[in-house]
Amino acid sequence: MKIAICDDISAIADKIEDILENYGDLNNLDLDILQFIDTESVEEHLLNGNSIDLIFLDIEFPEKSGIDLANFIRNIKKDCVIEIIFISGSDKYFRDLLEFQPISFISKPFVNSDIIKSFEVFLKRLDALSFKFQYKSGGTSHLVPLNEIFYFESEGKKINIYSEKNTDSFYGTFSELSEEFNRNIFIRIHKSYIVNFDKVTSITRNNIILSNGIELPIGRKYCSQVEDAILKMRSYG
Repeated sequence: MKIAICDDISAIADKIEDILENYGDLNNLDLDILQFIDTESVEEHLLNGNSIDLIFLDIEFPEKSGIDLANFIRNIKKDCVIEIIFISGSDKYFRDLLEFQPISFISKPFVNSDIIKSFEVFLKRLDALSFKFQYKSGGTSHLVPLNEIFYFESEGKKINIYSEKNTDSFYGTFSELSEEFNRNIFIRIHKSYIVNFDKVTSITRNNIILSNGIELPIGRKYCSQVEDAILKMRSYG
């Protein structure tokens, strides 16, 4: 597992590396940790064909910012599947960072548990890649990887499922669906919608925008659940 730490303050990068190495030793994880003092070095590393699974990324740098690097990762190096954990001394960027679909946003100064909790969310997300949602439609069983699902829509006695590859429907209820999923990933935002929070790129007062451009309303009753999801991401993922 290849992990990058990009921070221009070496003491902070060293602290994160120590926390991760100790966690890896305790949990028998093989971690390959690299430190970078600027975003340009990370770009060069990726352009040279090297891979990264996860990056702890500071935002403010003298030249190219962490936001610039996140944009490079998501929009230019699309072939790279890299998870991002933002770290910053300022939380003014938080909502703007949602479009990069980070695991979390950690505020400086941080404690060991902040790093560990976010890293554990990353590990759970890796596990989720192997999980598939099963449903029956037209007498046929279907399997859809969780990470490919954008959202579910309740329509009468049916549930519509919208994924990266197609749209389908099946009979069921949201109460049954809610019990099946990890609530850290799938959040009910409206009486008619359950969304994959990993697909959320923007949140306004009344709406959520997904990475496929779909905009869905946030029901007044569910505002607190959306805020809780944001706070979890903001705190540790």
